Amino acid sequence: MSGQWSTCLFADRPRHSFFLRGCPMDQNVAFQQVHHHLRGGVPIGPSSDARPVAEPASSQGILPQKSQFLGLVTPSYLLCAALLAAMVAAAGIWELLANTRLLAALLAGGIVALGEDDAGLGTGVPGVHYFIRSQELVTWSLVLLAASIFIAVALLKGLQFHRIARLLGIEGTLGQHLKIFIYGHGLGRMTPYRLGEVAWAAGLKGQGATLQQAVRLVFIFKGFLLFELAFFALIGLAMNGLLNWALALVPPLAILLVSWLLMRPSAEERAGEASWWSRAAEAFGDLCRDPQMLFGLALLSLLSFALVEFATYIVPQAFTSRVVPLVQDVLRYVVVTPSVIVMAVVGGYIARLVQVTPGGIGQFELAFALILMVNRLPVTEAITLAFLASAVRYAAGLLLFGGTMLVFGTTTNFQQVRMLFGQPVRLKEE
Repeated sequence: MSGQWSTCLFADRPRHSFFLRGCPMDQNVAFQQVHHHLRGGVPIGPSSDARPVAEPASSQGILPQKSQFLGLVTPSYLLCAALLAAMVAAAGIWELLANTRLLAALLAGGIVALGEDDAGLGTGVPGVHYFIRSQELVTWSLVLLAASIFIAVALLKGLQFHRIARLLGIEGTLGQHLKIFIYGHGLGRMTPYRLGEVAWAAGLKGQGATLQQAVRLVFIFKGFLLFELAFFALIGLAMNGLLNWALALVPPLAILLVSWLLMRPSAEERAGEASWWSRAAEAFGDLCRDPQMLFGLALLSLLSFALVEFATYIVPQAFTSRVVPLVQDVLRYVVVTPSVIVMAVVGGYIARLVQVTPGGIGQFELAFALILMVNRLPVTEAITLAFLASAVRYAAGLLLFGGTMLVFGTTTNFQQVRMLFGQPVRLKEE
C-alpha cells in the first residue's frame, strides 16, 4: 500500500494504512518533482536528465477529487483532535477552564451556568474553587508583549527567507517574499503534511523561480531550524545539567520516533535516494560562497529562537497568581524556570519535526507538557501552560496571517497549492 504514494510535497507523508484510507491508489501523485528532489533524488531544472512520464490525457494537470484530498488529510485532523482531547481529559476540563480563565468568559456570556438556578448549559460549576480561580486577574500587558514578540519572530524569519532567496538568485523584493512566507507559514500551521512549504514553492514559482530553487530554499531554511534547535539544546545542557537534560529529551524524541514510523518513506523510495548528507553539503556549499551572509542568517536564527523562548516564558507569568500557581509544584516551589522553558520549547520543536498532525498541533503541546512534568510540575498545570503558550502564539500568527492577506493579498492561493500538491507527475532516470 505504501508504494502507491511515492511522494508528498516537501512534506512528510503517511505510510500507515490509517492515513491512506480514502486516498486514490491508482495514481502516483503528490508533488513528485519537488519532493523527489528534496529527498535527494534526481536534480530538477533545465539541465536535468529527469523527464516526466506521460500521463493519460484525462489526468494531466488536474486536481485529485476533493473527496480524495479530504481522505488524505482528515485522519491527521482526527489524530490532532484525539491528542488534544486526551490532554484535556488528563488535565480535567473544569481545571483547564478555570486556569485559563475561559470559565469566566463562559459564565459572563451565559454559556455555562454558575448554579442550578442560573442561565446557561449544565447544572452549574461543580465547585466554588473553580469559580474563584477563573476570576483571578490576567496580566494582559504580558500577553500582548508575548504576542507582539511572536509576530516579530515571524517577520524575522521572513527576512531570513528573503535573504536565502536572494542568495539563490530568486528574484523578488522583501515585501513580495514576506507575503509568500507569511502565507505559507500560516497555511502550514493549519494544515498537515507541510502544505505550507508547498505554498512557498507555489508562490516562488509564480514569481519565476524554478522548483529546484524553491526546494533548495526550503531545505536551507529548515537547516537553520535544526541549527537553532542544536544551539539551544546545548544551552539547555549547560543550564540543566546532563541528567535533567537527558530526561527532558526523552519525551520529544519518543514522539519524533513514533511520528517518523508513521510517515517514513517506502523501502523502494529510500533505495533510490541520494544521501541526506550529500544534499546538506550542497546547501552548505551555497551558503559558504558568502560567509558574511551565512553569519547574518545564523544571527537571525539565534535571535528569532531566543525571542520565542522569551515570549514562551512570559506567557505563564501572565496567568499565574497566588490562587492559580501555574509555575509551582505541589510544595509551592517555582519549577517553571528559564532553564526549564528552554528545554520545553526545544522539545516541542523536536516533537513536531515530523508532522503527523496539522502544523504539529498536539505533538508540540504534548512534548512541552511532558517536559514540564519531568521537572515536577503537576499534570494539570503543565498541560495548561502548554495550551496557553500555543494559544497566544497561534493567535498572534492568525492576526499576522489574516492582516497580511486582507491588506496586501498573496501571490498564490489554496487552490494552486492543492494543484501543486496533487500534480500527477512521475520522474524516472534516463
